[in-house]
Amino acid sequence: MALILAADDDPSAREILTRILTADGHKVETVGDGETALREIRRIRPDLILTDVDMPLINGFLLCDEVRHDGELRHTPVVLVTGVVNPGDHRAAQVGADAVLVKPFTPADLLACVHTHLTAAPAGPQ
Repeated sequence: MALILAADDDPSAREILTRILTADGHKVETVGDGETALREIRRIRPDLILTDVDMPLINGFLLCDEVRHDGELRHTPVVLVTGVVNPGDHRAAQVGADAVLVKPFTPADLLACVHTHLTAAPAGPQ
């Protein structure tokens, strides 16, 4: 199905995301900080990015902002997966996040969000 990059500094959160998404047929690459995430996003060109907000080096807001200002990546869907930001938080909109998925979430919530934003992603080169 899709190649998804998941960035979270919590190893158990990365494991949960990987388990749910691979069971749904996706390929998942995980990283533990925003700086590594940005480097990997540029290297692998994922179909969707899931990022925690509170991470070392580059937080999820800055990561999303960097993606939105990269001409080759700007159309890649970015979902903030976090326990510290609410879906209506203005900062998520300011950096161009496609959605906010609040922790804790159910597997069904995660998959619904992923499917929605993969379906809505523009076709063609990014």
